[in-house]
Amino acid sequence: MVVNSFTFNSKEMRHPIRHLFRRALLLFAILFALDRLIGAGLEQSFFKQNHGDDPVSLYTLDSTQEDLLIFGSSRASHHYDSRLLAQLMNLSVYNCGRDEMGLSYAAAVVPIVLQRYTPKYIILELLPIELAARGKALSEQHISAVLLPFAPRFPALWPTVALVGKDQIYKAAISKIYPYNSLIGGIFQNTYTSFGHHTDRGYEPLFKTIDTQVYKKSIWESFDKSTIPDAALEARLADLLDAISRKGIKVFVVCSPFYFPHSTSGNESYEKLKAITERHGAHFMDFTADKRFLGQPQLFNDDVHLNDSGARMYSRIIADTLMKAGW
Repeated sequence: MVVNSFTFNSKEMRHPIRHLFRRALLLFAILFALDRLIGAGLEQSFFKQNHGDDPVSLYTLDSTQEDLLIFGSSRASHHYDSRLLAQLMNLSVYNCGRDEMGLSYAAAVVPIVLQRYTPKYIILELLPIELAARGKALSEQHISAVLLPFAPRFPALWPTVALVGKDQIYKAAISKIYPYNSLIGGIFQNTYTSFGHHTDRGYEPLFKTIDTQVYKKSIWESFDKSTIPDAALEARLADLLDAISRKGIKVFVVCSPFYFPHSTSGNESYEKLKAITERHGAHFMDFTADKRFLGQPQLFNDDVHLNDSGARMYSRIIADTLMKAGW
C-alpha cells in the first residue's frame, strides 16, 4: 500500500501544471456558465421593468409612434406635460427625456427611432451650455452606462457606448453580468415592486416649491462666462439636425425657463448652439429669461426644474407658440 501511494503521488508530481490547468479550466467553465445564466436573468428582468427611467428609453427605442417626441435631459422629462400637450395640440405626444441624458443621448437614440417611423415634430430641450467642452467627459460616461444594457438589442448604440472607451464593448462581450452590475437594485425595484418614480407618457412631474428664505443662490454658475464649445459636440448636433431634416420633420431646439436670471451674452457655447440650429433649418426658442417664470417660487421644484404647476403653465405656452408657428 505504501508503494502504491508513493507511485500515485509521484505521478501527480510529474504533472502538476496539467492538473492545475484542468482545475482552472473547470473553474472558468463554471464561472462562464454562471455569468451567462445570471446575466440572462438580469437581462430578462431589466426589460420587464414597468416604471422608472429604463422603460422610457426602451419605449423610445422600439415602440414610439407618436406625432410629437421630446428629447433632452431632466429639464425635458420634468417640463413637458405630454398629456396636456396632446390635448392642446390635438396630437399624440411622448416625452423621451431622461435625467442627465442630453445631446449625445439624443444623437444616439433619434436615428434609431427614425429607422422605424417618421414623427411629425421633435423638440430638443437643451441647456445654454450644451455644447461646452467642460463637463463633456462626465456626461458621456453617464450616457454610456445608461445605453450599455440596450446596445446588444440596438447595435447602433455601440459607438456612443464606446465614447468612454472601447473596453466597454469588450467587457460586455466577456461578461453578460457587466452591463447590469450597478443596476441590480433598480431592476428589482422597478420590476417587482411599485416603489420608485412613475411617468405619464414619459413626463415625470415634480411637486416641491422653492423656499425663498433659504434658496438664495443658483446651483449653476453664471452662463455669461466664456464657455468654449467642443467641436465633437458641435458636429453631433449638426448631424442630428441633418438626420431629422432629411425626414422632413419639423424640429425646435428649446431652452426652457430658469428660476434665477442667467445672461448668455458672453457664452460661446450658447452662440454656437443658436447658430447651428438656425443654419440647419431648425427653430430656436429661448425661455431662460422669460419674466413669467423668473423669480416665481411657486412654479419651481428647484432653480433649474419646474414643478408640476410650472410645467403645466410652460406646456400651455409651448403649445400656443408652436400652433402660432403653424404646427
